[in-house]
Amino acid sequence: MKRHKINLWAVLAILTIMVVGCESKTKLIPGEGYTEVKGGQIWYRIVGDSDKTPLLLVHGGPGFPSYYLNPMKELGKDRPVIFFDQLGCGRSETEVDSTLMTVDNFVEQLETLRQNLGVKEFYLYGHSWGTMLGMDYYLKYPDRIKALIFASPALSISRWSEDTEELIKTLPDSIQSAIKINNENGTYDSPEYQQAINIFYENFVAKKLPWDANMDSTFT
Repeated sequence: MKRHKINLWAVLAILTIMVVGCESKTKLIPGEGYTEVKGGQIWYRIVGDSDKTPLLLVHGGPGFPSYYLNPMKELGKDRPVIFFDQLGCGRSETEVDSTLMTVDNFVEQLETLRQNLGVKEFYLYGHSWGTMLGMDYYLKYPDRIKALIFASPALSISRWSEDTEELIKTLPDSIQSAIKINNENGTYDSPEYQQAINIFYENFVAKKLPWDANMDSTFT
């Protein structure tokens, strides 16, 4: 009887190794699609068909799509690169219940995408707000992350706000005034505010102009 128990455990151990091995070798297929998450569907695209650990890109925002990360498709020559638009923007579901726009839900969107793609672990590249989301994801699911890569990290909003105020002070008085007045009034759609913000972006955000060219949504 004891011998049968030992054999049974040996079989279970072998099956476990086989399952884990299969999961770790899941190969991503290039292409795009949608995956269902709480609140709607999110869009994703996979570029590259290598067997190497994939790189998942977490864009900034929130509410700003992943279009500006398109140049990183070149990394697909080395390993799979996973693009996706977070819920509420870009090619994902845009009509979303505002009560779902929480950090916890964004973290679970990321985890649901990982599960549906069959990815065991990945490199996470986060930009701006994506660094905050990436860090919260890592704190909850550390075993899924092989390494973190942060660009323009915003891990402290108070520090980010202070730094932004210092940058605004370097702009012409009229631009500073337009930003201040419209921020206080909440009139973010006003032409003056939009013009002022574009000037801020052109000075401190966009490295290559014109700005519209950087927002090209195509992959070709």
